Amino acid sequence: MNIFTMTGEVLLSDAGVENKLDKIEKKAGQTSKSMSSHFASMAGAALKFGAVLGLGLGLKDMITKATESQKKMAQLNSVLLSTKGAAGMSKDALLKLADAQGKVTTFSKGTTMAAESLLLTFTGIGKKAFPDTIKAAQNMSTAMGTDLNSSVMTLGKALNSPADGLAKLTKQGVTFTDAQKKQVKAMVAVGNVSGAQAIMLKELQKEFGGSAEAAGKTFGGQLQILKNQMGGVSTSLGTTLLPYLTS
Repeated sequence: MNIFTMTGEVLLSDAGVENKLDKIEKKAGQTSKSMSSHFASMAGAALKFGAVLGLGLGLKDMITKATESQKKMAQLNSVLLSTKGAAGMSKDALLKLADAQGKVTTFSKGTTMAAESLLLTFTGIGKKAFPDTIKAAQNMSTAMGTDLNSSVMTLGKALNSPADGLAKLTKQGVTFTDAQKKQVKAMVAVGNVSGAQAIMLKELQKEFGGSAEAAGKTFGGQLQILKNQMGGVSTSLGTTLLPYLTS
C-alpha cells in the first residue's frame, strides 16, 4: 500500500513504513538494553560493595530506604508549609544540619530529619535555638538512653514556653540555680524568649553536652555511623531507580 499527497506524489510506501518501523524498533531495543545495563551495573556494584562490608545493600533495601526517605522529606515539607516557616529554618538548612549530625553521631540523617519535623511544630523555637536544641536532644537521648523523638518532645515543650519549661526539665534531672530561674522568668516577662532559651540550652550543654559525639567516636559508634552512611548510599541509589521503576 502506498500513501499519496494531494499532488499524487508518493509520501510513504510499504517499504518506507517498514524501514522506519525497523529503525524505531532497533532504537528502542538499544535504549532498553542501555537502561538495563546501567540498572544492573548500579545495583550490582551496590550489592557487591554491601556484601564486602557485611551491610546487606540489596535492591529491596535500596527501594525500601528510598521510599522511607521520600516519606520523611514529604513530612518535612508538610510541616514547613503548615507552620509557615515559623522556625526560620529553610529546608536546605535542615538537611545540612541532619547530614552533619549523621557524620559525627550515631543518629542517621533520616532519624534526625524526623526529629526536625517534630521540633518544627513547636513554633516558639526560632533559628537561633533550633540547631542547638536538636543537638541537645541527641545528647540527652544518648546520656539517658531514650529515643530521640522523646527528647525532642521534652525539650520542645520546655523551650517553647521557658517559664513553665524549667519545671519540666527539672523533672528530667536538669538542675537550674535560683539565679538562672530568675533570669529566665525575667527575660520571658520582657519578651526576650530567645534569651531565656539560651540560658536553658547552656545548662543542657553543661550537663549533657558532647554525649552524642562521644558515643560516635567509640568503636561501636563508628560502625553505626558507617552503617548509617552506607544506608544513605543505598537510599540515593534507590531514589535514582524509583522513577524508572515507577515508569
